[in-house]
Parts: sequence; C-alpha cells; structure tokens
Amino acid sequence: MCAENLIANILEEEEWSARSERLAEHEEHLIRWFGDDDCWVLEHPYRLVRTFRDKPKAKENATVAWRAANAKLDKIIEKAIATRGAFLDRKDHWAKKDRTAFLFAIEDLKRKRSIAERRA
Repeated sequence: MCAENLIANILEEEEWSARSERLAEHEEHLIRWFGDDDCWVLEHPYRLVRTFRDKPKAKENATVAWRAANAKLDKIIEKAIATRGAFLDRKDHWAKKDRTAFLFAIEDLKRKRSIAERRA
C-alpha cells in the first residue's frame, strides 16, 4: 500500500480511536515512510502529523482518544528516527512548517546529506 492511500484512509476515519487502530495496524509501513528521504513520500506523513496535531473541537471523550492517537503517532515517529536515521530529527519542529517550507527543508537536508556522503 502506498503512503498516500494509507494515510488518506487513516485520516478519513471519523473516530480518533479508529485512527489509532489504523496506526497500530500499519506501524511498519509508517515507520518506513517517516524514515524516507524523498520529499514526495514524506509529504504524506507530514499531512498525517499536521492533522493529528490539530486538537478536535468536540466532546471530552474525543479529546481523550485524540491524545491516545497522538501518543501512538509519537511512538511511531520515535521508532522511525531511531531505526531509520530519519531526516525528521525531532518529533515536531518540521511539522510546524507550512507545506512549502517543509518540502524545501527536506530537499535542503537531502542535498546536505549527499554532499557529506561524497566528501566521506
């Protein structure tokens, strides 16, 4: 399954608890995508994080489920950083950028990594 389709399916779930379940079911794929170095792949995890970080304006039980889903997402991001050497070196700073700044930042990091690898 590709990042775009899976993440769209997760975000289409109406309940935060269902979103959390989808994260758990597809953790392996998500870790791989969060650890990717292609800005077009990373754009989809970026959209997932941006959407998850927006607190729902709903009932209290939605807030509890929202917190649980975000905690699950945080664990996935931490695993991606630890196991894949992800460009996303911290959990959230990149997700606070607007889309254009995010894509430029990824391309800049990719270019710097490439230069460093050629020098090594």
